[in-house]
Amino acid sequence: MAYEIPLALQKKAVEAKLREEALIADPLSNFTGSFDGSTKKAPIDSVTITVNSPDTTRFTVGVRRALIGTGVEGRQSAKGNEEDLRTSELDLYANSWGHSVPTETYGVDYVRQNAIKIYKAAQPELSRWGGQMIGMKKRQALNEVYSYEQKADPVGREPALNGNFYAMGSTGFVTRGTTYADYVDNIGAAVAAVDTTPASYDTDINNINLLAELAQTVKQIEPLTIGGDECYLLLLPMNQWRKLYNTGAGSYTDLAKYDNSGKIINGMQAFKYSNMIIMGDPRSSTASTTAGSDLQFSYKGPGNVATAANLAKTANVGYLLGKGALYEMKNEDLHFEEDVDNYGRDRGIGMFCTKSYTLTQFLDGTGFVSGTDYSSTDLYNRNSIVILFGNV
Repeated sequence: MAYEIPLALQKKAVEAKLREEALIADPLSNFTGSFDGSTKKAPIDSVTITVNSPDTTRFTVGVRRALIGTGVEGRQSAKGNEEDLRTSELDLYANSWGHSVPTETYGVDYVRQNAIKIYKAAQPELSRWGGQMIGMKKRQALNEVYSYEQKADPVGREPALNGNFYAMGSTGFVTRGTTYADYVDNIGAAVAAVDTTPASYDTDINNINLLAELAQTVKQIEPLTIGGDECYLLLLPMNQWRKLYNTGAGSYTDLAKYDNSGKIINGMQAFKYSNMIIMGDPRSSTASTTAGSDLQFSYKGPGNVATAANLAKTANVGYLLGKGALYEMKNEDLHFEEDVDNYGRDRGIGMFCTKSYTLTQFLDGTGFVSGTDYSSTDLYNRNSIVILFGNV
């Protein structure tokens, strides 16, 4: 006789399919394998650290800081010259988010809609929506510390700013000033400068070399281990990715001479240069300002629809990412739920989860709070850099 699969098992199979479909075609998705000529995959999943905490929506993580004292020499006494061990911490939160689609199982509208199989598209479309939302939320956290669903009750976190902003080709990072408002103004001024002369902030081999030097010596970004080598992940807006393929000095033509280039990673083109895995980011965000004293970000949401119109002056945004640049705080993973009503005719399909993304950025002893003095030497971010690029 025929054997019917129990409903619980069917649901678990659907959930597994959801996670498979929701994490495709985004350079911030989790990859596995090694970057070599055979597998052509890079294990950059360590860009995101997942904290599974089903019993609480708040979790504190810490980092042990390096000793910075001078020690003692000769007849100097160690007594009285000790150095306290330092730790910094970061509070992680998780909030719920999801989406749903109404369908029908019988009736005149069902007959008409079922002819084009529209209802069968509900599950894969929700899966695609979920994957695009995850990509957008990760970029929100990279730019503004918290993914946006954390603004909603009961979490109530306000977006802040990554402590490492950099205009491509500059000799130094955007200064933080003495207050958070100063830092907003300084980033806005950098965006205005990029908009005024965008070609001065383009990607070429010299600017990539300078960025690598600053990442290592100034910000001391912790590298990923990719294919046995310590590397950074450099995500470029697509207009900058295009410029690397132009002819001339500093282009891909030059880069191809140096290392293994032209790889395909999970369906997206990438190449390795020096200590970088370089990829184009088709879902990159933008930063904009009215006159240099304000700041706004726009992200590509589901369907690549921008979340906000750019202000008068705009820069494209890319990233240099190191080990554990983001934390994922997860109570419930993506899963499907059903709602049946009206004698079984109306059937709603929903996709829900309780998880959020937070930038790996610590403050000494207090955790990160929006508006904290960004000039503090205790702000600790050795995991990511937000890069401003020309927008043409």
